Amino acid sequence: MAWRSMERSHWVSWLLLAAALYLLNLALSFHNVWPTPWIEDRHEFSVEIALLILGLVVWTELRGAPGRGLMVVLAIVLTLLAIGRYAEVTAPALYGRTVNLYWDAQHLPKVAAMLVEVAPPWLVAGAALGLILLLGLVFALILWALGRVRLGLSESRPRRVMGAVAGGVAALYLAGSLGGPLRAHIKYAKPVTQTYAAQTAFLVDALAHNGAARQLPDSPAVTSDLGMARGAHVVVLFLESYGATAYDRADLAPVIDPARASLEAAAADTGRGAVSAFVRSPTFGGASWLAHASLLSGIEVDDSPSYKLLLTQERDTLVHRFSRFGHRAVAVMPGLRMDWPE
Repeated sequence: MAWRSMERSHWVSWLLLAAALYLLNLALSFHNVWPTPWIEDRHEFSVEIALLILGLVVWTELRGAPGRGLMVVLAIVLTLLAIGRYAEVTAPALYGRTVNLYWDAQHLPKVAAMLVEVAPPWLVAGAALGLILLLGLVFALILWALGRVRLGLSESRPRRVMGAVAGGVAALYLAGSLGGPLRAHIKYAKPVTQTYAAQTAFLVDALAHNGAARQLPDSPAVTSDLGMARGAHVVVLFLESYGATAYDRADLAPVIDPARASLEAAAADTGRGAVSAFVRSPTFGGASWLAHASLLSGIEVDDSPSYKLLLTQERDTLVHRFSRFGHRAVAVMPGLRMDWPE
């Protein structure tokens, strides 16, 4: 069908094409209105949409305009990407963390069962129907936008304009990724495909029995039966501190030395003893849970991927060892207000 055959005037065709491109870009670039489930446009470019448009232009030049079937497939793919984008930007605002498919997917059946048990059937059915209608609306809007793009591809001028704009957006993104200054004043949304790729890679590592073991070393073998600690209360207390800096820096040590001497005297007066040593922490300036995991597991955990991978494994930790020899292990973690199955 001709570019202008369905429209009353030339500018309406261009206006509808611009609206379609804006809608497609928004589907993969929106942000969250913190701390609500709503979204907003921050006027960022999606390099994925730019590459898609550029690919469709090349396809049309080589093979003719794409068929309706391909548009439907692309609409399904973009709908799935839009869902991933929504989860990525909304979860941190509502739950304070990103989505982790490996852990979160395990709780979906429990959440569904809880809703069925505590909510009236009509409310559950209404919520399910509302979700289906919302997804259907998103799919319909994306399919409409792709239809307008397909109509524009059928004419040389709008096709060349789309190719030039999409190519420029993709080129500036590539230039910025390589460290150039060209992307300094143009904002790009984080590609959703990167998020799906990272989640998929983590799922593969977590579910592969040998894959995870290859990436993390074995925990050290400990043969002690903890006999000297039997019958005693053992407290492992993590102190956030400046560590060796308090000893090594000339401007800090004189200030802290009196308090340290007072602590040593108090320990001696009450019949207690103290030993100390310097160790290198796997982290600094935050992410203290990496140091906690390193101590409990006996291996160095110095980044978030290793930490997440460690949580998927059945490891013999310090907690397990104390429990095995008769101690009741209890963890007191400030800030955790819900079960932590990991």
